[in-house]
Amino acid sequence: MKPDSHSELRQEEIRDILGVVPPWILRWGMLVLFLVFTLLVLGTIWLQYPDRITSQIAITTLNPPVEINARKEGRIQALQVVDGQEIKNGQLLAVLESSAHYEDMFILDSALLTYRARIAGDWNLDSLGFEMRALQLGEWQSGFARFQKARQDLVDFLEQDSYQLKIKSSRRQLSSYQVLIDRQSKQQTIRHDELAIEESQYNRIRNLYENGVVSTSDHESAKAKYLQARYELESAKTALAQSQIEIDQIKNRVIDLENEYEELKAQKINFLSESLETMIGMVQEWKLNYALISPVNGMISLTRFWFENQTVKPGDRIVTILTGDPGPIVGRVQLPIRGAGKVEAGQKVLVRIDRYPYMEYGMLMGKVSAVSKIADEEFYSVEVDFPDGLNTTYGKSLDLSQGMTGSAEIITAEMSLLVRIINPIKNLIYRNRI
Repeated sequence: MKPDSHSELRQEEIRDILGVVPPWILRWGMLVLFLVFTLLVLGTIWLQYPDRITSQIAITTLNPPVEINARKEGRIQALQVVDGQEIKNGQLLAVLESSAHYEDMFILDSALLTYRARIAGDWNLDSLGFEMRALQLGEWQSGFARFQKARQDLVDFLEQDSYQLKIKSSRRQLSSYQVLIDRQSKQQTIRHDELAIEESQYNRIRNLYENGVVSTSDHESAKAKYLQARYELESAKTALAQSQIEIDQIKNRVIDLENEYEELKAQKINFLSESLETMIGMVQEWKLNYALISPVNGMISLTRFWFENQTVKPGDRIVTILTGDPGPIVGRVQLPIRGAGKVEAGQKVLVRIDRYPYMEYGMLMGKVSAVSKIADEEFYSVEVDFPDGLNTTYGKSLDLSQGMTGSAEIITAEMSLLVRIINPIKNLIYRNRI
């Protein structure tokens, strides 16, 4: 046999051996593949990949410390407190420099509020007095001058009393005319009686004259007396009517004077009231911008060392007031509108604090306690409670720093990996059906 033929024969034998796969390998291979696939499916069912929404969170207390910040740029004119000092609600903490002397502004504030309470509904001379020493009010001096001018105008108007004098004079005239009318009424009664007598006398003379008993001269004389009596009665009636007209005119004049007086008085009162309220508003605005006043009881905490004549800028924190009962620890989350509908009370929250690396300290476990019903601009407010306080998943206790920030993961739904894989497929199928 030739060498080449022998070599070809051996290669064919080898191919025959390799080309035949033993049945047991096929059986076990398929079993292994089935087990691997089954384990993968079970793993996707068992492995949880929850749906979550991530946002920033700030940690504070239910009653957080109150920060008092500067509203204007300027120098500190007076610093009234020190670190650790107990303070009361409404207590003055510091004053920023302005063109007015701050003590004078507080004196004026108290005086104006007292004045407003005193004159409420009582605009008489006794209540309008406003004695005040010279005050250094700076740019607010013009407003105070307008108030003082309005007050003095009303005082002068009430003191001069020219309208009241005219009204009193008219009332005296009215009384005099009333007396005159009484007299004229009596005179009219007398004239009426006289006329009746003269008329009776004239009728008798006329009858006698017609019978030729009396002379023409006597008849004419009796007639003249009768006519004179009628004239005097008509004159008395005319005088009485004229007096009544005068009385009506005087009454109308009194009414006009009283109305004019009340209108002018009301104008001056309104001007004084408006200038008073304007000045009170100006002082309140000064207090808001330049006077730092405590809104609560508590203790002062200075985060920086401030001193008088030091310049501050708007937004600079001057003091922090620690309240007596800070309350429980809470987290406040500004949640974007997108996906916010999935967040509900009771859902778990995983919190990683920025100042405490979570790989070293662990995470805080929280729970959604409340979700705002209305969005503020582009965010919903979410409040998070911490049942375990600031104890982390590593068993470490974190120190609270008011306002410390971190990231919050809100677990909106517990979802397996299999469901998460199937959901996009279901969505794709549904979209293709439309």
